[in-house]
Amino acid sequence: MHVIFHLPSADDFNDDLVKSIKETFKSKPITVIIEAVEDGAYLNKDIEIEQ
Repeated sequence: MHVIFHLPSADDFNDDLVKSIKETFKSKPITVIIEAVEDGAYLNKDIEIEQ
């Protein structure tokens, strides 16, 4: 299973989120990757896609 959480700020990474992850994956091994996103980096509407 692959899940991505996009949070507006690190302050939104709270106990409820951790609890939800633990309930979803239970005793399965998981990998957690934390990546800072530059403001608007993935929300840029001006990106042109070449085909």
